[in-house]
Amino acid sequence: FDDLRIAYGEQIDGLIDGGADIILIETIFDTLNAKAAIFACEERFEAKGIRLPVMISGTITDLSGRTLSGQTPSAFWKSVRHANPFTIGLNCALGADAMRPHLQ
Repeated sequence: FDDLRIAYGEQIDGLIDGGADIILIETIFDTLNAKAAIFACEERFEAKGIRLPVMISGTITDLSGRTLSGQTPSAFWKSVRHANPFTIGLNCALGADAMRPHLQ
């Protein structure tokens, strides 16, 4: 977790220093990775005295409708909603038709 948090923090610093207007945490297949990225955002925002909107995009990896670590879309949302993301979504790795049943 700490190695991920540090690596994400370095990337976030670069994005902020480069003038990014928003942070996208994307293609998350493991919620612990998402939490490390969220934690790094909070650390970097506090250190820099700014706050940018954060978007989160998870990944459903197979037709079971779950992340690689086994979470449903609802469980993924409940695990990251504390970050108050600007948006949260799922990428279209399986295509819209395969994803639709898991989101209804």
